Amino acid sequence: EIKDNTAPTIDAHHDLTLSTNIPMDYYHPQHGQIYCGANINLPEAYVHDNCYDDVDVTINIQDLYGNPVDFVDGNGGYAQVPQGHYIAIYEAKDDCYNSSKDTIHVWVQDLTPPVPVCDNNTVVSLNNHDGTHVYVSTFDEGSYDDCQLSRVVGRRMNSNVDTCDCPVGLYGFHYLGRYD
Repeated sequence: EIKDNTAPTIDAHHDLTLSTNIPMDYYHPQHGQIYCGANINLPEAYVHDNCYDDVDVTINIQDLYGNPVDFVDGNGGYAQVPQGHYIAIYEAKDDCYNSSKDTIHVWVQDLTPPVPVCDNNTVVSLNNHDGTHVYVSTFDEGSYDDCQLSRVVGRRMNSNVDTCDCPVGLYGFHYLGRYD
């Protein structure tokens, strides 16, 4: 009897880091609600089998806790995942049910900065006693971010200053527009 006991070889290439590109409303069992994600194009893996030209390939995408996130039935293709760190497990099976796996890491990060849309000139009257309150809606004319704005801050601008440094410790902002 001649029998194929050798699994196909599979090479899923390299890890991926991608930017978010779609809004989504996803509940993660460990991290809670996530509102931002990506439609990712997983590359084809290199697959070779000694006996068969036709090898079935599937891709299981899991979070780091082993929870399934998406599935691709084929060698490469599109999947939707929320922002985060994932493992894509490529599995190749031949007609004799021999199989082998290879994994890559996929990071989906918000790499797109928010877009501020503000009034060019706003005049606020001050008094000598207790100051005044100016709300963000006074300045904001539709600022947005693909992954939701975490906060909007404003401060007095001096007309003779080119940069707008924030006080140290202002919610992680170093200057308006960049947040660490």
